[in-house]
Amino acid sequence: APILGACSSSAPTVAAIVRPTLIGVSTADVFPRFPCDEGSDPLRTYVATLRDVTPGATPDAGKATQPFELTGSAPTPCSRNTTFSYLVVDHSYVADVDGYDQSDLRAPSADFEGGVATAQGSRLLLDSAGNPVAPAWSARCGYVAGGFDQVDAGQDGGAATDAGTATDAGTATDAGIAMDGGAPTCVAGDYQPPGVVALATLTRYAVDCVDAVSVPFDTLGWKCGGSGIDHFDVQSGGKPSCAPIACGEQTVVPIASLELDPDATPDPNTTPDPDLIKSVRFTVRALASTIGATDAGAEVPIKQATCTATLTRQNRGLVFPARCSETTSATP
Repeated sequence: APILGACSSSAPTVAAIVRPTLIGVSTADVFPRFPCDEGSDPLRTYVATLRDVTPGATPDAGKATQPFELTGSAPTPCSRNTTFSYLVVDHSYVADVDGYDQSDLRAPSADFEGGVATAQGSRLLLDSAGNPVAPAWSARCGYVAGGFDQVDAGQDGGAATDAGTATDAGTATDAGIAMDGGAPTCVAGDYQPPGVVALATLTRYAVDCVDAVSVPFDTLGWKCGGSGIDHFDVQSGGKPSCAPIACGEQTVVPIASLELDPDATPDPNTTPDPDLIKSVRFTVRALASTIGATDAGAEVPIKQATCTATLTRQNRGLVFPARCSETTSATP
């Protein structure tokens, strides 16, 4: 008798694929003029750090608080991208990226000069002898190139996304920068852009790095708590600081919000430097009491310095130090 057989099967079980929310950093986007391990001045290692700049996302929602800084990446070879995962969907992030021309660098693994720094997540790097190493280049990315009037500068899987819509001709605000007709009406100290919005289903990249200068407080010797210093502000061309700058933050000022330096105007009888884009100047002040930005102009500074910076084709898209000289040192 024939043997009859039958078989049956149930629907296959497919495991759900969990896609963590991702934002990436690529050195090809951030430092395009410094090829990885090539040329006479190569990029070799970098550290990337994300900041959550979502309005109201800080513990003091609604107040002028500092953006939340996430743990940074480990020192990463320039040939590899860095991806941050499990971010908060619909939150906005910017990336601070420090590039080094050395490869034998490490993060501190214990207390360093009184501050605890973990092996991963520190922007401070040490060489093989244990000495601190300053980055050769720094950048803050997640901006819209060319202005303050757009809301998103991310990329979806390598394709540029809609950069948002321009503001109208009236007064608007964007990442704490007041605008009137598209021009900044205050100076952005420690400027935070709208940032790259984290999505649930796509990997986005922080691009569009801003032309900006940093204030070299170490050169000036200004320390919070010393001489009663509580916070700082930045002024330029009669425009006040957008908000007080808290102690402990790197002060990043976008070139676009600063006045041109009339003392650096090229001599019309000379051949202009083809690499020179523009020179700017501003004033940084050390202040005693914490009050709102609208009252900052009435404060008497404990210390004050005049700063200048020159934007060239070589430092476009980078955060580079200004040259500052203290002008006053008086107790209010």
